[in-house]
Parts: sequence; C-alpha cells; structure tokens
Amino acid sequence: MRELVEDFAFEHAEYEKFWSLPSSAVCRNNWRQFYESWLSKADQAKGRLTEDDKLDQHLLKNCCRRRLHALNTREQQINSLGYEAGPFLWLLDLEAGRWSMDVPSPTDCADMMDQAKQGIEGIKTEGMVQVHALKLMNLAAEAQGAWETWQERVIAYDPEMVWWCTRPAEQLTEALGSKIKALEEACGQKGEPDDALVGTPVGRESIEESIRLEEVPCAIEQMLEIAEHHAAWCRDQMARIGEELGAETWWDAVQLAMKEQAKPGVQAQAAHDVAVAMTEWLERKRLITIPEIAKTTWRIDMNTLAGQKTMPYSPYGGQCMIASYPPMGMDHETKGMSMRGNSLPCLHLVTPHELIPGHHLQLTMSRRYRPDRRLFSTPFFVEGWTLHWEMLQFEEGWGVEPLDKIGMLWWRLHRCMRIIVSLGFHVFDMPPEEMVHRLVDDGAQPEAMAIGEVRRYIGDDYPPLYQCAYLIGGLMMHKLYDEMRADGWSPMEFHDRVLKENGMPIWSLRSLFKRDEPAGSPEDWSVYPLGSMG
Repeated sequence: MRELVEDFAFEHAEYEKFWSLPSSAVCRNNWRQFYESWLSKADQAKGRLTEDDKLDQHLLKNCCRRRLHALNTREQQINSLGYEAGPFLWLLDLEAGRWSMDVPSPTDCADMMDQAKQGIEGIKTEGMVQVHALKLMNLAAEAQGAWETWQERVIAYDPEMVWWCTRPAEQLTEALGSKIKALEEACGQKGEPDDALVGTPVGRESIEESIRLEEVPCAIEQMLEIAEHHAAWCRDQMARIGEELGAETWWDAVQLAMKEQAKPGVQAQAAHDVAVAMTEWLERKRLITIPEIAKTTWRIDMNTLAGQKTMPYSPYGGQCMIASYPPMGMDHETKGMSMRGNSLPCLHLVTPHELIPGHHLQLTMSRRYRPDRRLFSTPFFVEGWTLHWEMLQFEEGWGVEPLDKIGMLWWRLHRCMRIIVSLGFHVFDMPPEEMVHRLVDDGAQPEAMAIGEVRRYIGDDYPPLYQCAYLIGGLMMHKLYDEMRADGWSPMEFHDRVLKENGMPIWSLRSLFKRDEPAGSPEDWSVYPLGSMG
C-alpha cells in the first residue's frame, strides 16, 4: 500500500500543477475523475494487507472523500450563481481547453467572445445582494487571469485569429474589467481596511459531513458546549491571576497583559528571542527531539499592512514566522489595537505555535518522514498539534510570569471564540457584525483585530470547519498524549512518533498507537469531560 500511496501523492502533485483553475468545469471534472479513480484503486488493493497497509488504505480513501466533499461544496457555490456565472465559466474553460489543444476556430472564437461580452454587460449589479456580488467578483477575477493568458498564448500567434478576434477580444476585456469594478462596488470590496464583511455560510449539512470525514468525536452542539465551557475556565483563570496584579476582572487582566508591548523596531528581535528560549526549554525538559536542520532554517519576517487585513496576528509563512506589528501607513487607532493584540505576553505563546515545536518543526518533519502522507493531513491534525503544545506548555510551566500566563490563557480563549463565531456564522446565520462583537465583548480582542479575523473566517481561503480545528484538535491530541503517557510512553517518545507518522486524522493516529485495543469509533471517544478543567 505504501507504494500505492506514493503513486497517489506523485500524481496529485502533477494534477495540481496542471489542472490549476479551480472554478473551471474542465478542471473540476478532471479532479472528480481523479479522486473517484483513486477511491477505486484503494478498494481494489490486492494481496495480504498488513495493519499498516490497512491504515494507509483507509487514509487514502478518506483523503479522496474529503476532497470530493470540498469539490462538491465548490460546485454548489458556483451553481448558486445561476446564468450570471456563464460568461466567466466560458473564459475559464477556454483556457483549460487550450491545454489539451481544444481551441475553437477563429470565427467561432469571435462569435463566442461577442456573446460573452453581451452576457457580462447584461449582469445588473445595482441592488445585487452583497454575498452574490462577492462570489461573482471572485469568479470574474479568476476568469480575468485565465483570459489574459489565453490571449497571450493564442491570438498573438495566429494571423487568422488576429483578423477575426482582435476587436472582439478588446471589447470583451473592457467589459470584463468594467464589470469587476462594478461587482467590487456592489459587494463593498475595494481592497481597503474598511471593506464590508461578506461571506457565504455553508450550512449544517456540509459542516456535519466535514465532521464525519475529519473523524472528529464531537457534533456541532458538543463543540459549542466545549467552547463555552472552556472559555469560562479561561476567564476564571485570568481573573484569578489578575487578582495578584490588582486587576478587578478577567478583562482588566487581559488589558494589563496587552500593555506590555515591544517598542517600534524591536518586535522581530523579541519573537526571535522567544523562539530560541523555547527551543532550549524543550530540550532541557526532554519533551521532543529537534533536528538541527529545523533549528537553523527559520527566520522572522514582518507582516505587511495588506497582510494584516486578514492576518492581524502572526502567521507562519514557510520557514518564517511573519511577526505582526503596526507598519507605516496604519492609522493611529488601528496601530494601538495592533500593538495590544501583538503584545509581548501574547508573543510568548504565538511564537512557539508558529515555529518550534509548532508549525515550522511540524512541516520540516513532514517533508522528511512519510512525505507521501502529507496529503492525508487535516486541520485538526495541523492545528491540534500546536494547541496540544499550548496546553502542555501551560501545564509544564513555560509561562512563569503572571502576564505571560494571562497572554497564554487569552490565546486559549481566542481558540474557544473561533468555534463559537465560526459555527455561529456557518450553521446558525450569525451576522459578521455580531461575530465581531462576540470576539470583542467575550474574547477581549481589539476591534480591528476581530474584524480581520472575521474577514478570514467567512472567506474562501480556509475550509469552513478550520476555525474549530484549533481547540477541538488540540483537545484530541492532548487526550491521546495523556492516554499514551498512561501506557508508559515518555513525552519525547510520543511527540517524535506523531511527527514521524506524518499527517492523518487524530482518531486514525489513535487507532495506530492503540492497535491492540478494540477499534471503536470516534463517537465513543470523550476528549473533554465538561465537569473537569479540560
């Protein structure tokens, strides 16, 4: 089975480079056939299968099903646009067809360009619902890129195309650009910090299917219950620690922590120092093996003004942590919020999350051990690993100073609020404005940061269940850690083994580690007894 999985990983990478227009019907059809064919290949695996083979077989099938579900969700979004999507889809398929030498005749091209122009001009944006306008705008922008490439590759090299299509192409280009501007106006998206918060809920049915495919042992209502309970615990802890500092409430305690800020020009150095100290702490406590290559191939970059529109905190950017701090051009009020949200106590936790033992170490190891399994990874595994460490660091005394402890707990509260507002949006029709208010009022987030977070939650860049994956995945990984410690594993043995097995749903990882026990199902696994601290 491992050879089959490696073949799948290779072919998937080739498809990603080739069928690269996600909204094109041609590309979507090819991807659908790809995943369905690999489901069949996994089912037909012959010979005696070892336990490892059976695991890989399950992971391969699960991966194909998860990606087919994402493909179905994308197709539903496109179909909801109705006839107005037609001209843009034609432009996408025109470019995708070129890759297989499927190019219409010059006269047919000219006719179809004129029809596409008329179709685009016929789209009435006045009074259009913002969500509809946003989805059309994104589709039109994807089509615009494909259309520019097609013109460069086809018209310029065929004299007959030049004669027939030059003017129709110019008119179509003009109509397309004009309509994109009108759609931007209709959905309130001008590339500015105050752009409208617009997104499309996927609904309960889609979320429930994602929960099943991710092998998560919590239904929607259970996730919400866990998040509310754990959020209350975080606030209680912050209030208790805050009393030592003279804070009257948990909110006051957070504000004290947020006042501890780096001076301008120092944020990158502060993050660097935290990363070095964390690596030394991990090795001193013998919690995990850190290869030398992982210790020497990371750096700190600074987040841009545009990047902070949707990533107001510090993300990981491929061998670097992108530290957030107010850049030139940020207005004074937002600057103050950014400095509070990226304070030094908050940096005390987010830096290890992004670098070591978090995403940098995780991704370094995934390229080294069982790289064929990288496609099997899920948000619950990726973010669950980092959240498990956040919990373990708190338990093991990484936060020594009271303000550092408050910063760590505030981030934990943030994970809870992500579940509450993202499920609120996708399942219970919570408006984006209310999402912002909940993050501010119940999560003590600076308003500008909350707006940036919500903009990301409701966008198309992340799976709808992604924001739940932090805390829920962390509780799953942390529960598995406790179980394996009870079975005699050392902390280093557990953490090294997780990374060397590479990505997979955490329930599958548990089945691998506890192979001698009855299999059961995710629903039988209680990862968070609500009567305890958690």
